[in-house]
Amino acid sequence: MAREIKIVRAQAEQFFDDWLEAMDIDFSVADEDDKGTRERIIKAITHGDLTFSEDGEAVYTPWRPKSKHKDPVTFYERTGDVVLASDGKGKNALARQTFAMMGKLCQVDPKVFSQMAGTDIKVCEGLFSLLMV
Repeated sequence: MAREIKIVRAQAEQFFDDWLEAMDIDFSVADEDDKGTRERIIKAITHGDLTFSEDGEAVYTPWRPKSKHKDPVTFYERTGDVVLASDGKGKNALARQTFAMMGKLCQVDPKVFSQMAGTDIKVCEGLFSLLMV
């Protein structure tokens, strides 16, 4: 599926680096997972799916056809309340806990993330993991 480039890569990389600095995130591309996350996020910026608010928050708009949730999702800065959202039910509720924390972080219902597919959920998970470092 060919998609239109809205922001050149160099500018997308700068937006990403500015966001990392604004959120006080120490990001290392030494790890292969980090490289994949960085590339996925930069690609989302180049296509205009990921933008940044005036307050510096990442705003992601799902675009995949299978994603049922299509409204923009804002990733606010991490708070202790977000971490407390991980207190889920049962020992094996890790995905539920993660989505609960993501919901708390983005101030949306956690089911928003269960309705995303493919790259949409991967970008959101990548943003979440970076903010939780």
